[in-house]
Amino acid sequence: MMGANPEVDMAKKTVAKKKQAPSKAAKKDTAKKDAVKKQKDAASAREAQLKAVAKKLEGRIKKLEAAVASAEAKAAKWMKRAKKDRAEAAASSSKVSKLEKKLAKAQQPAPKASVGVSRPTLAVAPDAPAQPDEVAPAAEVVEVETPAESTPGPAAKAGPDDSWTVTALRAEARTRGLAGYSRKSKAELLAALT
Repeated sequence: MMGANPEVDMAKKTVAKKKQAPSKAAKKDTAKKDAVKKQKDAASAREAQLKAVAKKLEGRIKKLEAAVASAEAKAAKWMKRAKKDRAEAAASSSKVSKLEKKLAKAQQPAPKASVGVSRPTLAVAPDAPAQPDEVAPAAEVVEVETPAESTPGPAAKAGPDDSWTVTALRAEARTRGLAGYSRKSKAELLAALT
């Protein structure tokens, strides 16, 4: 059935082939469309994942912000308490320094007085002459015992013994010039002083 004109037959065959098989350009277009569709699908899936991660992160951020606010409130509370404690410490330090001064003053050795020892004193007769030219009779020397301290302390005894307090033992060690007496116990002080 070939017609009279071979060219027309050829053209018909070409048109028929084109109808039967898609062209290379059409195949490329279809492949591009499929690739774009796959990319869009992958992008939308990735976008959904990113939105889920972003939502989780936003929740974590809110929790962290709440924790930071709580920590700042606690820090402000502790700073206020520390300021109050510093003020109390300064007041206590002032009191301590005053007490240390009083203690140092109290621990200074008192002037030594001989306790229980009699001293001779001169007693002048009341009828002594008023004028220096006259010769007065010899004054009588009378030995008068000086009064002891109102309450005899450990110094009135011959030496330290168990009846002495640690304070008295330390005072005696200080008067004797012993070193390290403030750190010693009563037994050590007694041993060093006897």
